Amino acid sequence: MKKYLFCMLLAGACAASCGKFLEEYSQNAAYVESVNDLEELLYGSCFLPGEGMSYLHLVADESRELVIYSDPITTQTGLYFSKAGLHRWMQNPFSNYSETSAAGDEWDAFYKRISVLNSILLNGEPFWGKGQDAQLAYVMGSCRFLRAWNYLMLVNIYGEAYDKNNPSRGIGIPYKTDPTIEETKFSRDNVGHVYDKIAEDLREAARLMEIAPDPVFNTKVSVDACHALLSRVYLYMEQYDQAVASANRVNGRLWNIAGEYLTGKGESFLVTGNPEIIFAQGTPGLAGLFPGTGGSRMVSGSYVVSITSAAYVTDRDLEALFDSNDARYSAFFARSYGVSQLVCRKYRAALSPLIVETDPVTGNDVVIGPMNGEPLSETSSLRYAEVTLNKAEAQACMGDETGAATTIAAFLSTRYALPPAIPAGKEELIRFIRLERQKELCFEGHRWFDLRRYAVNSVLPQTKEIVHEYHDLQNTVVSIRGKFTLLPYNETNKGSWIFPIPETVVDYCFPNLVNLDRAAGVVKTDY
Repeated sequence: MKKYLFCMLLAGACAASCGKFLEEYSQNAAYVESVNDLEELLYGSCFLPGEGMSYLHLVADESRELVIYSDPITTQTGLYFSKAGLHRWMQNPFSNYSETSAAGDEWDAFYKRISVLNSILLNGEPFWGKGQDAQLAYVMGSCRFLRAWNYLMLVNIYGEAYDKNNPSRGIGIPYKTDPTIEETKFSRDNVGHVYDKIAEDLREAARLMEIAPDPVFNTKVSVDACHALLSRVYLYMEQYDQAVASANRVNGRLWNIAGEYLTGKGESFLVTGNPEIIFAQGTPGLAGLFPGTGGSRMVSGSYVVSITSAAYVTDRDLEALFDSNDARYSAFFARSYGVSQLVCRKYRAALSPLIVETDPVTGNDVVIGPMNGEPLSETSSLRYAEVTLNKAEAQACMGDETGAATTIAAFLSTRYALPPAIPAGKEELIRFIRLERQKELCFEGHRWFDLRRYAVNSVLPQTKEIVHEYHDLQNTVVSIRGKFTLLPYNETNKGSWIFPIPETVVDYCFPNLVNLDRAAGVVKTDY
C-alpha cells in the first residue's frame, strides 16, 4: 500500500504572510513503497549538507580579530565586519558590525532535518518483518542517531547547560518526535527531558545498528558512532559510569601523530582518511573563517604579497598552549606569510601559490599535498580522540584516578615527543584532562559547550570570562579600540551564553516561548 510521507518544519523564518511557527516542509506526498525509498530520503534530506556551526569558533575563547595593517582595504567585505555579532556577543549574534542582521542562524535547518527524520521513523515501522529488516534497521538506526545529534546541538546552542543537580529546571528547546502538523504555540522542554530523550534515541540506534550491515565508509552511521556520541552525552549529564561504559564499546584507534606525522608536511588532518574518524558529515568551514593573513594584490604590473586581511586568527592564550614538543602544533596550525599570525589548518584548503604559509615548528613553507580522503566538517565529526578524552575525564570525575591516568597516558604518547607528567591529585588531574581536551578539540565546536558545562559541573566547577578585543572601522587604518568581556556562565549571565531563538518563532509562540536577556553578561570597555 502506498504511504504518505509528510514532513513538518519547526520554522524559524516562516512565511511573512502568516508568521506561523509551524509550517509543512512539503505539501506534496512522497510515496514510500519500499525501504529503499526511505533510505533515499535519509541520504537526501537528513545529513548535514554543508559546513554547519562554524560560528562556534567565534563565540568561544579560540579566535581573535586580526589586527589589520595600513594597506587600504574595503573593511565592509571583511569577515570581522560580517561576523561581528558573534565575536562580540550581540543581542542578535547573526548580525554585522553595524548590527544589521546577517544570514547564519541554523534553527530552521535543524528542525527541517528533524521533521524528515520523524517522518521516516513513523513510516518505516510497517516494513518490519517484510524481508528487509537488516536494511530497515540501518535506516531506522541512522534516523535515531541523527535525531539525537540534531537535538544535542540544538539544546547546547539554544538552551541552558545540563545541570546534574537541577536537570528539570533548565530551559531547553521544543522537543518533538511526532511529524503531525500542529497549530500549537510550542514551549521549551526542560534540559533534563531533552537529554533523556537524546540518550534514549542513541541507545535504540546502537541496538538497531547491531543487526544492520556494517557500513563501509565512516560517512555512514555505525554502532561505534552511536556509542561514541553516547559517551559525550553521558559525560555532559555527569553519568560518568555510563560515559566510561559507552567509550569502552567503541572500536577505534588513535592516530599516533607524534610518531607518524611528518612535521611541516602540510597534511590535512580532518579528512576521511584520518584513522580516528568514526563518523563524519558535512563540509569544512574553517577556511571560511580563517582564510589566513596573507593576500595578494597587483603592484606595478605584478602580484606581490599583501599583509592585510579582515578576518580571524588563533587566540593568543590558545596559541601559547602549544610548542614544538606537541605534534599537534604542526598538524593543526600554520603561520601566515609576513605577519606571522597563527591560523587553524586542521583542514588545509588549497592555497593560492601567491599566499605562502609556514609551519609553526620548522618555519619552512607549507606545501599542500594530496589529501588522504575527503575534507570533513570540523564541528560535525566524531573522532576516537574525543572518545578517549571523554573516558579519561569521566574516570577522573568519578574518582578513578588510576584509570584516568592510564587512559590519558596512552593518549599523550600519541601527541607528544616527550609526554608531560600526569598530576596525581583528583582536581589537578581533572584540570589536566580538560586542558588536553581544549588543545585536542580546538576549532571543532566543543569549546563553547565545554565552558558552559564546566560552570555547572558538580565535581569540579570551573568558570571563565572571555575577552575579545575589537577594532575601529575605517578604510585605511584599523586599530584596536577596546574589548568585549563575556562574564562567566551563571544564573545571572547565562542568557549571554545561549543563542536566541529566531524572533519569528518567539513572536508566534509568545508567551509560551521567550528568549533570555543576552545583555546582562556582556561588558564593553573602550581603551
